[in-house]
Amino acid sequence: MDNEVAKAIVSMVCDNYVDLLLTNIDEDKACFPYTISCINFISELKREDIDLKFNDIFVDKFIDKIYIEFANFLSEAKNYE
Repeated sequence: MDNEVAKAIVSMVCDNYVDLLLTNIDEDKACFPYTISCINFISELKREDIDLKFNDIFVDKFIDKIYIEFANFLSEAKNYE
């Protein structure tokens, strides 16, 4: 997984929780299927020297799925604090 792309996506969505989310995206991949797919897709484009931004590629419905993954994780993580 491309950590630079992962950080950019997580930063855009949840800037205050970047470290927490990045750690858990890497450790618990089953909770973040849309996020990881997005990271891998953008990383592959980047390897081919195709520079597109997150909002240039994905429609709102897909972006909403990523928001939901983050929100679900953060609400569960908060319950364990």
